[in-house]
Amino acid sequence: MKCKGSVHVFTGNGKGKTTASLGLALQAVSKGKRVCVIQFMKGVQDGEFHASKRVPNLKIIKAGTKKFADPQNPSTIDVLLAHGALEVARETLARNEADVLILDEANMAAAFHLIPPASLADLIRAKPASTELILTGRSASKEVISLADSVVSMKSRKHAFNNGVQARKGTEY
Repeated sequence: MKCKGSVHVFTGNGKGKTTASLGLALQAVSKGKRVCVIQFMKGVQDGEFHASKRVPNLKIIKAGTKKFADPQNPSTIDVLLAHGALEVARETLARNEADVLILDEANMAAAFHLIPPASLADLIRAKPASTELILTGRSASKEVISLADSVVSMKSRKHAFNNGVQARKGTEY
């Protein structure tokens, strides 16, 4: 008998949402679970992407460009990539291809209207009972929050970037 999977939301303006989801991913693969991470609005092949090539049962799919999406005027390619990522998420759930599905920056993709905001709530409702589903990104909708089993809101009290420390290879990316 499989355990019931939960829905986790990591949101808020603080640092650590993706990091927290990747911690859950490592915990899951260490127990032999299949993990799929779909990264909305992220096209750069960063450290976690390269690490996933060395970790069995961990697949990371990039769905973004190297530039940050403009929330006021998203490009056609940003919208197409986000819709493609949403479709991959739907198919992954429908085919039960992952024990853990992480939709990284999905909340922001919905907030930027790259995907229909209601689509994340629809994914939560369509999730197989045993699948663990994690959604990250600022601006999680009230509906997503209400459907989640666990919500963590990251709040920044202090960040080195505000004191002139640039993002560092191996730490922030």
